Amino acid sequence: NRPTTPNISQAKLQLAAQQKENDHTIVVPADKNLGPCILDRERYITRAMEEHLGDEDTYAILTDKAADSMMDLLRRALELWISKYHDDLTMGDRKYLRTARNIAPNKLAKFRMSMKVHKSPWKTRPIVCCVGTWMNNWSKWLDYYLRKLTPFIPTYTRDTGTVIDFIRTIKDLPPNAKLFTADADSMYTNIDTTHAIQVIGDWLESIKDDPAFPKKWPFEAIKEAMGIIMRFNIFEFGNLKIHQLRGTAMGTSSACIWATIYFAVHENNCLLPKYGKHLYGRKLLRFIDDIWAIWIFEQGESQATSQPWHDFKRD
Repeated sequence: NRPTTPNISQAKLQLAAQQKENDHTIVVPADKNLGPCILDRERYITRAMEEHLGDEDTYAILTDKAADSMMDLLRRALELWISKYHDDLTMGDRKYLRTARNIAPNKLAKFRMSMKVHKSPWKTRPIVCCVGTWMNNWSKWLDYYLRKLTPFIPTYTRDTGTVIDFIRTIKDLPPNAKLFTADADSMYTNIDTTHAIQVIGDWLESIKDDPAFPKKWPFEAIKEAMGIIMRFNIFEFGNLKIHQLRGTAMGTSSACIWATIYFAVHENNCLLPKYGKHLYGRKLLRFIDDIWAIWIFEQGESQATSQPWHDFKRD
């Protein structure tokens, strides 16, 4: 191997080495791939508590004993659930879940933040890292089965390529067409867990007899697992143990598809039936909380005068 010249200077390399030994500052990533940010550790912790974890309606700080007891109850709940639905689960399902629990029975997810430096003033994005926890393996199991239902979600967008493929089909946009985008504000934490379980459960009941519904889908096991996984998201921040009380369980593998299905019920029952005629191709493309579509105004209408447009934004 021929030696290569580093793309950063010696002074920067030394600074990076010093930074690793500095407990007073912390290096965290910025959103939108805007690079690393360095800030005072005390300020980082303060912002985490003020903007996120201090919200007592959303998060509860647990004692170590309470956290240990809750995790013990969850391990027992998993075993009872596996026994209850033994015949509905495959041998692979049962082995996968039990192995994950036995490898890391006490490991908790970790809370951290990234910086939204593209905002003014800058904000923080909460992130829960669940990798390697047995609860997340249970969530992965749930994600695997819920994703089999994406054919029942007309607005489901797998990736950017899906949007590009749709754009390439557009040939005849009228002059009164307007491209619009939208996204949700704190989508995960604003989804009421009890309501979501009810709504998604009712939706599952409504589609289970459809010929396209996947075969050997563990229906009742999934409905019960959803409630446990979404209600018991427990993680660490420094020496704190925290229980997320409401909203989608952040960081878990099934969070994306869970939130996608929850909002899809509203789209299927309200948005598409009422406003489909105003959407180009009767399509609304959504990836989790990011929405993209083209609105067709009636002749002589504008954004200011169109009642359907205002109704759509409200709904």
